[in-house]
Amino acid sequence: MGRPSREMKPRASSVRDGKYAQISHDQEEQRTDSTVDNYGLDPVTEKTEKPHPARWLMLGIFGLVAQGNGMTFLAISSISGKAQDFYNVSESTVNLVVILFYAIYLPFMPLATWTVNLKDGLRGNVLVAAFVMALGCGIRAVAYNGSSASFNYYLLGTAICAVNGPFILSCFTLVPASWFPESERGMAVSIGVLANQMGMVVGYLLPPLIVTEETDRSKQKTQFLICHLTLAAITGIAFLLAFFLFKSAPPNATRRVPIRARDEMELVVALKLMVTNPNFWAYGLGFALVAPIYWDMGTLLNQNMSPSGYSDGMIMIPGVLLQ
Repeated sequence: MGRPSREMKPRASSVRDGKYAQISHDQEEQRTDSTVDNYGLDPVTEKTEKPHPARWLMLGIFGLVAQGNGMTFLAISSISGKAQDFYNVSESTVNLVVILFYAIYLPFMPLATWTVNLKDGLRGNVLVAAFVMALGCGIRAVAYNGSSASFNYYLLGTAICAVNGPFILSCFTLVPASWFPESERGMAVSIGVLANQMGMVVGYLLPPLIVTEETDRSKQKTQFLICHLTLAAITGIAFLLAFFLFKSAPPNATRRVPIRARDEMELVVALKLMVTNPNFWAYGLGFALVAPIYWDMGTLLNQNMSPSGYSDGMIMIPGVLLQ
């Protein structure tokens, strides 16, 4: 008889290697799953890099554009009574200056949200915001001859300035995310928001300091012109700085991997997270209801306190505190 054939058995090492390979594969899948949050969103991957020294310049330019948004918003709120008499228009017509900012914000916000996510969208949105703001203030400067017809130019300029709002507000968190390390982003966002608020304060303080004449029409024309040209100069400088210097990201920045949903329905997932989060509704509705009241009270203060004999200087104090 020949030698009995031996059944070929896998080597122990092969089995062991295969087992280890299977364990390693399972562990890798578990590790990959653990990096995905409970909502099915892949994390953002980002290479740690040395902060670019120009980040503060970018934030300063962005802050100047954001400040211009606040200034143009409350440009004549602190002198609404004088504007009403100078332009020979009604109180409700003067209030259109503030109302236009709210009315134009809504239709342009979806467009601004879309464009900021395009290639080089951050720079594009900042440039659009700076340009329309400078253009609108330039048109406003035409309205200085003290007639109701010239106030129509002021409203036209205001409508153009209002387009600034959604484009600049869509960038408040993206500028820090693109230029600043994680440890500095909170501070950078705060500085950007503070710049916008300071613009409101400047926009409330500046007009009463320039427009002081009560009766002389010739002097009033000169003072209103100076007031309008001052805002036009500030916004013009902001546009030039943004055009020549502002960039979307450092030149050596690592390309960021966008957050994406596993089922490629990131927008649906994000909206679901938002609408099902009670904290979002509490914060969003609270801010939406309270903040405009504070801002608009600056306009109402002058219209209600001025007839009672309060000077613009006295009205400025509570007006600034409300901004």
